[in-house]
Amino acid sequence: LENLLSLKVKIIRCDNGNEFKNADLNQFCALKDIKREFSVTRTPQQNGITERKNRTLIEAAKTLLADSLFPIPFWAEAVNTACYVQNRVLVTKPHNKTPYELLHGRLPSLGFMRPFGCHVTILNTLDPLGKFQGKVDEGFLVGYSVCSKAFRVFNSRTRIVKETLHVNFMENKPNVAGSGPAWLFDIDSLS
Repeated sequence: LENLLSLKVKIIRCDNGNEFKNADLNQFCALKDIKREFSVTRTPQQNGITERKNRTLIEAAKTLLADSLFPIPFWAEAVNTACYVQNRVLVTKPHNKTPYELLHGRLPSLGFMRPFGCHVTILNTLDPLGKFQGKVDEGFLVGYSVCSKAFRVFNSRTRIVKETLHVNFMENKPNVAGSGPAWLFDIDSLS
């Protein structure tokens, strides 16, 4: 944010989680002259705004997973997608603007958004294909790239989430229990 807004970050408040207490973050904050404040263990009320935002994101992610019939291992993709969408559509008081508008000074583009878990066909641009081999794989939309104009898709054939712009959406194809990434429940494929 410092580079984007030309404003200095003065303080970072966080809980006592190990992810916030490490040598790399200590060194970074010392280098940037950023003060760090930690809340007392097991007292989320000391960091209430963040805890409430986390709850909102978790509830939205649970809804995305339930609606798309995706299994729980996709929770991180669902949380990231919920955050991406909420930053572009939820209006914050007292400014009457979305977080995206406040940060960038313009309305976000929303026309590219599609339902989480939507069936897609993905153009295969990486694998060397024979003359008569199919050039597309089937998959599911699991989010949006935060660093480029791309979609995050789960490829059903390779079982990998990748970022690509070469997708066709099949929004009319309903999600049916068992039609999604069922391999996650197959113990043999996980070991």
